Amino acid sequence: MKFCAACGAPLHGGKFCPSCGATVASASPEPPAPSPLPQPTAVQLTVEPVVESAAPVLPPLRAARAQRNWPALITGLAALALLAGGVTFLVDPVFGERASTFSFAGPKRFRYRHHMRVDELPMVDVVLLSHDHYDHLERETILPLKDKQFIAPLGVGAHLEGWGVPAEAITEKEWWEEVQVGPVKLTLAPSRHFSGRGLNNRASTLWGSWVLECGNKRVYFGADSGYSPTFKELGDRFGPFDLALLECGAYNELWRGIHMMPEETAQAAVDLRAGVLMPVHWGKFSLAMHPWKEPVERLTVKARELGMPLLTPRIGAVVIDADRSRSEPWWAGLE
Repeated sequence: MKFCAACGAPLHGGKFCPSCGATVASASPEPPAPSPLPQPTAVQLTVEPVVESAAPVLPPLRAARAQRNWPALITGLAALALLAGGVTFLVDPVFGERASTFSFAGPKRFRYRHHMRVDELPMVDVVLLSHDHYDHLERETILPLKDKQFIAPLGVGAHLEGWGVPAEAITEKEWWEEVQVGPVKLTLAPSRHFSGRGLNNRASTLWGSWVLECGNKRVYFGADSGYSPTFKELGDRFGPFDLALLECGAYNELWRGIHMMPEETAQAAVDLRAGVLMPVHWGKFSLAMHPWKEPVERLTVKARELGMPLLTPRIGAVVIDADRSRSEPWWAGLE
C-alpha cells in the first residue's frame, strides 16, 4: 500500500489523495512522520459555557424502528442514533463527562439539565464508529454496549477488544469497502482527518466517514474532516443525499487540514448534493477557542447564502425523514 506524502493517508487508486487532495505523484511507500498539530491550551480545556436552559427531549422511539424512513435521535457532540429499515445504529457515542483520557481533566461537557445515558436509548443493534479520538470513542460508554455489533474503520477494533468486546462482534472496513446490515448498506468513505489516542500512536488506526443507503434513502455522516475534494467525489458517486450530518465546531484557522470552518461545512453539503444539512460536533464540549454558539451562527449565514436547508433540532429530539419543522434556534438567548 502507498501513502500520501503530504498527509500520510493510505491511497487506494485515483489521481488525488482522497484525504487532502494531493496528487498521487507525491505518494510514498511508507507513511511520513506526522507533523505536529497545535496543542490545546489550558484555557481551551477549561472553557465551559453555561447552557443549563437547553434541556433535551427524549420521546419514545420504539414505534419508529418499524418505519423505513430515517428517524434521528440527537444525543451529543457527534453522537446520534439513526434508525432505518428496522435497524438502530448508534453513531460515535460519547456520554461521559469529559472527552479525555483523564476523568479529572480535559474538555468537560456543557451543563445541560439532563445528559443522555446508554440505558435511555432505543434498542441498539449496531454501534457505528468513525475513528478513535476521545470525543468519538469512549470506554465508559462502550462497556454497557459490549453485547452489540460494532462496525468501525480498520484497527479501531483493537480498542474494543481491549475493553471486552468479542472479536466476532467487530467488523472493520477500509475506505470504499461496504458492509450490509439487513436492508441497510454502509460504505466507509475517506475523510481528511487523523487518528490516535496517545502521544505515540497517531495514524495507527484508520478514520473515515459513512454513507448509509436504505431503499431510496441516503444519509451521509461526515464525522471529523477538513474540507477536501472528496465531498464532491462522494456527491457524484453516491448523491444526492437526503441528509448530510457534517461537523460544525472545534475549528481553528491552524487546523483547517483536519476540521472545517462553518462556511466550509455549508459548501461541503452543496458538494455532497445534500437535500438537508444537519450540523453536528458542536454544542456538547468546548474543544477550541471560538465561542460555543459561533459555529451554528456562522453556518446559518452561509447556508442561507448558498440556499442549503438547515436542520437544527434540540439535543435529544427525534427527527423523522429530515423533517425541518423539528428545527429550532434553541441556542438563542443562552450565555
